[in-house]
Amino acid sequence: RVFFDFDRSTIRKDGAETLARQSAWLGQFPDMGVTINGHCDKRGSTNYNLALGERRAHAAMEQLVAMGVNPARIKIVSFGKNRPIVEQDGSEWAYQQNRVAITVLD
Repeated sequence: RVFFDFDRSTIRKDGAETLARQSAWLGQFPDMGVTINGHCDKRGSTNYNLALGERRAHAAMEQLVAMGVNPARIKIVSFGKNRPIVEQDGSEWAYQQNRVAITVLD
């Protein structure tokens, strides 16, 4: 999981470290493909959050590609705010858990 700040799609330092570990793992398994799912917290419109989730997934993909992962191995999907990771009870912790790009194996 790569976490993002509110209303941002910039990879943070902790996210870059996560993606470096993912890149290393993918380097060991060159036949594996992944999908990066972009998510958002519930604030904002559905359309805005779908676009933001796509930007987040794309940012993670770009970082992996910069680290040597073949872009043909990566798909991106945006769920926006439509598939929350945790129930969004209004706490900052819950919002943070939903501002994420998650890499899953295909």
